[in-house]
Amino acid sequence: MERLEVKIIGRKYSLACSSEEKSSLISAVDYVNKLANRIQDSGKTYTTEMLATMVSLQLSSNLLSMKISDNSCKSDGISLKEIKDKIDNISALIDEVII
Repeated sequence: MERLEVKIIGRKYSLACSSEEKSSLISAVDYVNKLANRIQDSGKTYTTEMLATMVSLQLSSNLLSMKISDNSCKSDGISLKEIKDKIDNISALIDEVII
């Protein structure tokens, strides 16, 4: 495990993560800070706790809007089944080339 020093909404944190997770964690921190900045730029003054709450609500709203059901996880108009089918097709093409 690595220690990653980050700053989230103006506060420093030391987070533990594997080397494989490091890039994703940095991206997540950047995304949270961008959301926080966007909320702060709206002109209202928020405490850090209120800002963190607003960011959490925005993240939750984004996640819930992806509408997950049986074989469908619609995001940008592509279902999970369509993605799986495309991967299967690519895999079959690779098998044909290798064999």
